[in-house]
Amino acid sequence: MENNGTITLRKTLCPNPQRGRCICFRTFYPHPGDVALDVVKFYSIPFDFFGDSVDDDEVNSSDPDVEVLLPFCTTTALSRFSRLSSVGSSLFVVDECRGLRTYEGILHWIDTTAPADGWSAIPMLVPRELHLTVVMDGKLYVFGGNLCAPLAELFDPRSVPSTSLPLHPPPCFPSDPCFNLVIAALQPSKKILVASADVAFVFNVVDQVWEELDHKVDFSRVRGKAAVFRNGTSLCWCSLNAEELLVYDLVLRRWFKSPIKGLDKICYREPDLCWNCCLLFPLDDNHLCLLWQDDIHYDDTILSLFHCAKIRVSIYTGAQGESRFDAVVVASRYYAPLGRDEHLVDAHVFLGEEDEGGERGTGLVGHDHGSWERCGYGSGRRTASSIAPYKKCSNCSLPGHMERDCKSIPCFRCGVMGHTASDCWIVGGGRGGGGGGWNWNSYSLDG
Repeated sequence: MENNGTITLRKTLCPNPQRGRCICFRTFYPHPGDVALDVVKFYSIPFDFFGDSVDDDEVNSSDPDVEVLLPFCTTTALSRFSRLSSVGSSLFVVDECRGLRTYEGILHWIDTTAPADGWSAIPMLVPRELHLTVVMDGKLYVFGGNLCAPLAELFDPRSVPSTSLPLHPPPCFPSDPCFNLVIAALQPSKKILVASADVAFVFNVVDQVWEELDHKVDFSRVRGKAAVFRNGTSLCWCSLNAEELLVYDLVLRRWFKSPIKGLDKICYREPDLCWNCCLLFPLDDNHLCLLWQDDIHYDDTILSLFHCAKIRVSIYTGAQGESRFDAVVVASRYYAPLGRDEHLVDAHVFLGEEDEGGERGTGLVGHDHGSWERCGYGSGRRTASSIAPYKKCSNCSLPGHMERDCKSIPCFRCGVMGHTASDCWIVGGGRGGGGGGWNWNSYSLDG
């Protein structure tokens, strides 16, 4: 991509409920000194897409310039194949037993309200590979990935001591579906759909019982976790080259397929070329987020280029009374992580404690951006449309200063209140340096 705009260099911040919702994603590149290690980096970007309109069918780029991002965490303690998730204010990383390193099945987690306390590790029941994760009702569920183990295990961070518990499969479930599962989080009904080919069950997380899906569906054309919208009734998957979306509606009991209109206006796509990584996840009941890595580097540099698009999805009645599905890009952003040939791994919407379970709840209106304040995750160049009579900090909600000058949050270098990292007198990390191979502060062009 040729640079026709401006470049903003920004260090992303660790997710925190005080800063509102954000989108977290991870990248990796092979360690230059040890082929058995991956360098994994964590980034956060704003949840809000400024300037989009649900009534506008034209693509509206909310930020046409490229932001070069610095990570909020860098580590060699994880494999690229691990899974990112969150429960309330905690971030979770579930290891996979894949790659050149041997993993015993570890669940890593950290409380984002106290990042200075570092990461904790909890053994899983068994190592898993190509597993899928779902968060619901304040618990983390891990499905599949081991033929000789329970279909799933669940982790409740509120239990003491914190341990994983087995979740056995329903009766008549295939004995070898562990690497070809389809799952969907049906949040309004507190149920998780789990399917393999034409066998589908739903797990009631409140009663802890399995129920067979009330109608037959052939899910063999899709795989993995669905992006759920339309009040938990429509399940969506993206093709490998992002040319189209495939949707199954549980109420209408039928499949839909549609290209993503407007995608060609924000990026160039090689015909019949599968993208390096293409991630689809829900933002609210009417919008999905598509995050993918471009095939070319940014402006002839060593920096990878990531696209982030907000897609309005709708199922409606056509002129002849038939049900139709439509997907349109309504906003987009561009990012370039500051590192050499970084590859996109996965992404997750961090909602914090305002929506229990770390997944979509009700009333997703995004972070409240007061007039002329800087977003806790954004570059600060965009402002809200409503003008307030004073500056208002997004962290503490007090007037008189903006988020960048707020002293009500801990310093990300030492963890002490009353100053920011730029004014910190601690040299070499201090309490905020993390542990166990996690580096929250240092970064360079080579990671």
